[in-house]
Amino acid sequence: MSEESKYLRALIETSLDPFVTISPKGKITDLNEATIKATGVSRDELIGTDFSDYFTDPPKARQGYKIAFAKGLIKDYELTIKHIDGSLMHVIYNATVYHNQNGKIIGVFAAARDITHILKGILPICANCKKIRTDIGYWEQVEVFIRDHSNVEFSHSLCPECKTKLYPEF
Repeated sequence: MSEESKYLRALIETSLDPFVTISPKGKITDLNEATIKATGVSRDELIGTDFSDYFTDPPKARQGYKIAFAKGLIKDYELTIKHIDGSLMHVIYNATVYHNQNGKIIGVFAAARDITHILKGILPICANCKKIRTDIGYWEQVEVFIRDHSNVEFSHSLCPECKTKLYPEF
């Protein structure tokens, strides 16, 4: 392996984001350690298999890499990777084609960003008590909702205004 190849491999393996290369037939041709962690499947088992098989919606995954081949790239394409233990990782994929020395497209390089713990959309919140209504109609304290839907834990304290209001003697 050349020094340049070692350097490039080190860059790819350093990433915490899953990286894969996909052949025109949709087969995985290379990957990094983050992909192994995301799927729970070994490198040897992943290489040569259908890229789409590792998602909750294989037709949508297939459509994504086909768009990348047709247009040259795809950005912020949402998919969900399924781990062999049943856990899910919601990701956005960005992918671009790559060429051989003659300029012929030989594959797609795809990088996934884990967005599992990113809140987005509109949250219905009570204007008075600040509880948030869940998808199934329950009302939860904002701290509980955020803890359960993100990678955040809370510690409690008092701001100066509330400290003065609640404990004027201090």
